[in-house]
Amino acid sequence: MNKNKPYLVNLFITLTVCFIISSLIIYYDLLFFTLTENQLLYSYSTIAQVTGGIFGLTLTAYIFFNSNIQKIKNTDYLYDSVEAILISHHKSLIKISILTGIIIILSISGIYY
Repeated sequence: MNKNKPYLVNLFITLTVCFIISSLIIYYDLLFFTLTENQLLYSYSTIAQVTGGIFGLTLTAYIFFNSNIQKIKNTDYLYDSVEAILISHHKSLIKISILTGIIIILSISGIYY
C-alpha cells in the first residue's frame, strides 16, 4: 500500500472544502471588506517577499542541520538511521521548494495580470 495515499486524500479533501467555501462566499457576496487595486497589488507583493524570506530561512536551517548530522553519520551503529533521516529531510526540502516556487509565481502573476 502506498504510504502517501492518506496524505493525498487529506490534501484533496482540504482543497475541495476550501474551494467550496470560497465559492460560496464569492457567490453570495459575503465579503467582509473589499480591497482597492493598490492594496491588492501590495498584498501580492508582500506574500511573495515573505514566502521567499521564510524559504531562505528554511534552506539555511537545512544546511546547518545537514552539516551537523554529517558528523554523526560516521559512527557505524547510527549510519542507517542518519541516512534515512537525511533522505527524508531532502525529500521534504524538495517539496517545500516546489511549493514555494508555485506560490511566488502565482503571487507575481497576480501582480502583472
